[in-house]
Amino acid sequence: MSRLKTYNRSATKSLRRALLIILTICLAQACLSLTLQSTNLNDAKLVNVAGSLRMQSYRLAHSLLSDDPLLEQQIVQFEDSLMGDNLQPVTNWHQPRHIQQDYNQLLQQWQHLKPLLHARKYQEYRLQVAEFVDQIDDMVLDLQQQSEFKVKLIFLFQSCSILSILFICLYLLQMMKTRIVTPLRQLIIAAKAIQNKQFDQAKVSASDQEIGQLCQAVAVMAQELKHLYLEMEQAVNEKTNALAKAHQNMSFLYQFSQQVSASDLSEPALNKLLNLCQEQLQVSAITLTLCRANEVSRTITVGPQPSQAEAACHTDATLTIGQRQLGQLAMHSQQALDNTVCNNLAFTLAQGLLNKENALQHQKLALMEERAIIARELHDSIAQALSYLRIQCTRLKRQVQQPHNDQALNAIAEEIDQGIAAAYLQLRELLSTFRLQIKEANLSEAIAVMLEQLQEQSASILQLEYQINDHDLKAEHHIHILQIIRESVLNAIKHANAAKILVVCQYQDSHNIAISISDDGQGFEGEQAKQGHYGLSILHERAQNLGGEINIEPRPNSGTLISLVFPYQQLEQ
Repeated sequence: MSRLKTYNRSATKSLRRALLIILTICLAQACLSLTLQSTNLNDAKLVNVAGSLRMQSYRLAHSLLSDDPLLEQQIVQFEDSLMGDNLQPVTNWHQPRHIQQDYNQLLQQWQHLKPLLHARKYQEYRLQVAEFVDQIDDMVLDLQQQSEFKVKLIFLFQSCSILSILFICLYLLQMMKTRIVTPLRQLIIAAKAIQNKQFDQAKVSASDQEIGQLCQAVAVMAQELKHLYLEMEQAVNEKTNALAKAHQNMSFLYQFSQQVSASDLSEPALNKLLNLCQEQLQVSAITLTLCRANEVSRTITVGPQPSQAEAACHTDATLTIGQRQLGQLAMHSQQALDNTVCNNLAFTLAQGLLNKENALQHQKLALMEERAIIARELHDSIAQALSYLRIQCTRLKRQVQQPHNDQALNAIAEEIDQGIAAAYLQLRELLSTFRLQIKEANLSEAIAVMLEQLQEQSASILQLEYQINDHDLKAEHHIHILQIIRESVLNAIKHANAAKILVVCQYQDSHNIAISISDDGQGFEGEQAKQGHYGLSILHERAQNLGGEINIEPRPNSGTLISLVFPYQQLEQ
């Protein structure tokens, strides 16, 4: 915060000074009023006592004329009134000098009158007592005037005090309005302006130290808030742009990943992907180098030959999965690129290439497995039939050499004909089996379509109960499951003479899937289910490929039950 301005005036000092003046005036007024009021009480008493001296003077003259025996006593009372404690305040220091002089003259005149009273000289006393009474009247008049002066002084001081306090209060009200209330209202307006983010309108001026520093602090705070808001707005815009760019990159990476997953990653497909990267990332040229066995297999370049400046500003990313390096991705641009985006593109390409390679490997393995199965099927069916026919041909040759053996020749020829028919039937069944395709995306639809085709060849009722989630099965294992169900249903159609054949696919528990094929036909003896009969050896081999086992057993009442159990969690691995 910038340094605050120094002010010479202080509102609190002015207020404190005014209140102190008011307090001083009030205290002085109170002290003066109490003092004068207390002296006024004594003045009234002095006036009464001084007034009584006139009456006592005339009483002494009357007692002297009447020769009253109590004259001496009255003289003593007069002296008590004149020189006693009641008139002693007249001699105090705060009394005016002329009153003290009047009192001293009374004492002197009394000293002349007192001997006349003791001497019983009435005529002389009567001549001097009038002057003595006049002097008493003068002192009483001075005392009254002095008391009135004190009352006037109290009134004048109180009036001045009230006027002074009123003036100071008016000054305080004006000061509060101009130096405190108005700046505070401006501060409220400034606070509302700051609240509304109108920082340029938050300007307040004041002349006092406290309010001035507060107003200046508010102004400085408004400017700092303005700069802070501008910086925050700039930071938010930068973050927004960064997030928008990140979102754009994420969308592009997702789109790129989807296209890589759906593409066959041939050279035209790779050219299309690189063109997409060039358009999205706004680079001048992209070069993709693919490696096989640590040797460059092919190089794909999109865009013109990079210039010297673009060649100096390029980003390289290695197509690496684990410890395996599949190639190099180089991007040339006039400005620096985000390494994270380039690395993600390279990783996506590497993963797509590896997935393609793995898919080809799986296809090769599946093809080899199917060829092995076909070879075994041919060996178990056609090869055995041909061996049987060869044996029959050998018998036929021997019988031909013997004369008059037409009946035996006919029997052998009939057996050869039956063998050829059986071999032809087996060949047709094998061709139907090997031509089986899964056209639907899920296994349940494929099984339903297959059962519909078999339903045309049999009078039995074929039913399907499917309760398995296809996501728990791998695509390459669908063919094994489909072939096991087809072979089992065909055996039931050919040998069981069943009215109803039921196929159930369900979960046995949280780890295994159970598939059962049951019929209500005539069943078979236990030794007939041994491996080698009804193509059961192929069923066992396909069950082993699924990682499970297959059981063939007669049902309690009638018919046959073929059950396949295999773990589906192992398939996920």
